[in-house]
Amino acid sequence: MLSVALNHYLALDPDSSKRLLRLNNKVIAITLLPFSCTLQCHILDEAMTISRKITLTPDVTITGTPLALLGVSLNKSQRHRFFADGVTMTGDSLVAEQFIQLLDQLDIDWEEKLSHFIGDIPAHHIGKWFGACRQWVKQSVDSMQQNIRDYVQEEKNWLPTREALQDFYQDVDALVFDVDRLVAKVERITSC
Repeated sequence: MLSVALNHYLALDPDSSKRLLRLNNKVIAITLLPFSCTLQCHILDEAMTISRKITLTPDVTITGTPLALLGVSLNKSQRHRFFADGVTMTGDSLVAEQFIQLLDQLDIDWEEKLSHFIGDIPAHHIGKWFGACRQWVKQSVDSMQQNIRDYVQEEKNWLPTREALQDFYQDVDALVFDVDRLVAKVERITSC
């Protein structure tokens, strides 16, 4: 059932078949912690089969909590942080990269698909509305992150500001430079 739904979803993007071909006959295992539940994704002939039975040796195994895996899939710009915090990959890194690209590069024209059911004009208006909602959510998240950063750095002084860190690093660099100069002078004086 899940395999059928996922294959229908992948088929909505005509370019996904090319990415599936790169993964032909590859096996990706996804282990969900703390449940120790493993799903096996076997890609064969431009289709993906998902099973709970591990019948093949995986080319790559991705392990993490459902929340961490969801975070990896949703927040592409912070993916390095999630892979450092609770999501691990073992096996062929090229297969893992191609699998992630398969999911990342899905480009589905939802407005076009919706227009077949409700017509072009209503689909266009719904598409514009969803675009505006997406933009509002992004701006709200950015604003909230900035507000939290300001509160933690400026109000509570729990963390230094970026400028304070830069000043500190410049002071450390200047001190290292001065110590090096002093060591060179002492060596020059003692060698005479």
